[in-house]
Amino acid sequence: MMMQKMEFNFELSEEAKNEKEEVLSQLKKSKDIQDWLVKNHQDETFLARHCYKFKDYLDRKALCNDCKGLSMCMQKVNGHILELKYDGTLSKHVVPCKYLKQKQDSLHHKARFTLCDMSDEQLMHSFEKIDLEKENDSYLKLVFEMTKSLKEENAQGFFLGGEPGSGKTYLACCYVNAMAKQGKRCAFINVSQYFSSLKAKMYDKEAYGLQIDALRKADVAVFDDIGGESVSNWTRDEILLPILNERMEKNRVTLFTSNYSIDNLQKYYAINSKLVNDEVGAKRLVERMKALSNEKVLHCSNRRLKKSRNLM
Repeated sequence: MMMQKMEFNFELSEEAKNEKEEVLSQLKKSKDIQDWLVKNHQDETFLARHCYKFKDYLDRKALCNDCKGLSMCMQKVNGHILELKYDGTLSKHVVPCKYLKQKQDSLHHKARFTLCDMSDEQLMHSFEKIDLEKENDSYLKLVFEMTKSLKEENAQGFFLGGEPGSGKTYLACCYVNAMAKQGKRCAFINVSQYFSSLKAKMYDKEAYGLQIDALRKADVAVFDDIGGESVSNWTRDEILLPILNERMEKNRVTLFTSNYSIDNLQKYYAINSKLVNDEVGAKRLVERMKALSNEKVLHCSNRRLKKSRNLM
């Protein structure tokens, strides 16, 4: 027995027909839609058949008008736009917009970090973005020295000291980002956060060892805000000292940022040790820092305060 083919014909109401005609009229006036039809070798009959998909595409595209960046994004998913593709079937695809693509390109080097306590914003810091005309001579000299060392074999690192907000971490980010883009294996840690993370892994020997090895073996490592952590003989003598000792022996590029000068940091480690005035242990640690880095003190006004005033 042959089965009869069933056909379904739904007649649009007059109101629906008028609405569709209005939509089609608007779509036909759109250069974007006409360009899409030409590119995909389709005509207005195809447009009429899929008019509501095209309307959604055009409405979503309109949200990007006058957009200046991801912070202004009006899309449902930040940084993603709707595209229509035709390969025999018309389908919708959500893809990154130009601003998100730029961000993704800017963060491509993140894959070179074995440890990374940097935000996405910090990962996009670079020496090229520094407005040199607004900086003082000592800051310009330091930027020159740091950019020069990027090209040197067996370059010595930097100990960047100075008041909070003087730009130490910014410069360290610029440096390690540049090294990562050169293909170097990098690590950037906030020292206090690093120790907290290590403590959480103490009962997982493999994870604990991997986190220490990542810092020991990185081609370039940044110890951000050293001296800002809680001092103990464990952090100083069992973690920091062996890591810095190996980095010194293997001549691996190492940077430090601190609110202390290097000599005051030595006093800090001696006084805050659980052993009363443990000057020998503090001296051993700081000697490794001196061997690994050139000390530079930033004498700048607080950039964070200046930035917040400019936003007001």
